[in-house]
Amino acid sequence: MKSLELGGTRLGTLESRHAPAFATFVDTHRADFIEFCPWADFVRDEATAQDFLATYARGKAGDAGGIYGLWQGEDLVGGAYLNVFDAASSTAEVVVWLARHARGHGLASRTVAKMIEWARDQHGIHRIEWRCAPDDVAGTAVARRLGFRLEGTLRDARVHRDRREDLQVWALLTEDGCREFGQDVAVGQHGELPREVERSEWLRASEELLLHEKALTRMKDRVSARRRRLPMVRIDASYAFESEGGTVSLLDLFEGRRQLIVQHFMFGSDWTEGCSGCSMMADHIGPLSHLHARDTSFTLVSRAPLRSLLGFRQRMGWRLPWVSSGHSTFNEDFGATVDGAERQGISVFLRDGKQIFHTWSTYARGEEPFMVVFDLLDLTPFGRQENWEDSPSGRPQTEPYEWIRLHDSYALADAPK
Repeated sequence: MKSLELGGTRLGTLESRHAPAFATFVDTHRADFIEFCPWADFVRDEATAQDFLATYARGKAGDAGGIYGLWQGEDLVGGAYLNVFDAASSTAEVVVWLARHARGHGLASRTVAKMIEWARDQHGIHRIEWRCAPDDVAGTAVARRLGFRLEGTLRDARVHRDRREDLQVWALLTEDGCREFGQDVAVGQHGELPREVERSEWLRASEELLLHEKALTRMKDRVSARRRRLPMVRIDASYAFESEGGTVSLLDLFEGRRQLIVQHFMFGSDWTEGCSGCSMMADHIGPLSHLHARDTSFTLVSRAPLRSLLGFRQRMGWRLPWVSSGHSTFNEDFGATVDGAERQGISVFLRDGKQIFHTWSTYARGEEPFMVVFDLLDLTPFGRQENWEDSPSGRPQTEPYEWIRLHDSYALADAPK
């Protein structure tokens, strides 16, 4: 393969002479991709880098692919190789790895597209595979973006650090071609933009999307209906919380109402400030009178001392009730503290007289419906701008959640220019 330009990045063969740079790159960025590239455990110095590169040099000489680097100026920022290259069966598997700072700009997708084009045109490869762990959101996004089809999951297919892992197998037939970059976008001042059309064509596309949006709304209604039919668990334990008015019980948190929603707010006992993601959710709660109108109370619960919680609440400008569970097992019992680590979540409780029942909990991305900023960003052409999203190539993207700050901590430099 000749050296190719990929929008400011050069894709070229990694040779033995690159072993020092390759060894330095792996040592510096190993944590960025070792989870999905187990060979990063093997490359530890210049000698092992030489051995690794030599393996692919022999493969290239024997018409079995090769290994290629991605360079930005003089800096190696990633690479690609054909892990399986079988000219006889016209099958190849492409692998791409990137340093964290090189992600989120469509580079992985552009690299895979070029590797597919080269394998097809120069070697007659008919079938390209892309394999990734089921939880590799960035890898899955690349496959979907390029038009690969998920064919199945190989169970316990890879051993990494004495642990077996599943692998998803995605495949693309080169005669079908990968999705062309630019077919739905135009290049603008800040990257690729949606294709400009007449109003009539926009209306047709919007009406087609509306069908999916309505289906999503109906699906949400069906899920909510099933949630209302969940069984419940009786709570017999006695929990004591520290509040502004003194020690209170779980029953007291209902404030006489039938239902209680608890936000498990990540704020460890020795933390100086609360979790930025939990804070974003609290920012969106608004006046509780709307919940009170439907016989429902709401409170934040954290393990930090009450004085820390109240000081942080004043800083954030919230008027939400907040209690400390630091002297009880409430967090552990409801999955908000696991093995000493804090975990964000929501739990719902129902009261029947003085008897309390647990009806529902959710964690991690289950909280997203209550963080309206995500839904608002989902309406925009750039979306949330995170690299797990299936967005057209060239749209701005970063690692998930790394952009989130406390609302008083966004620097001017982070604001759009």
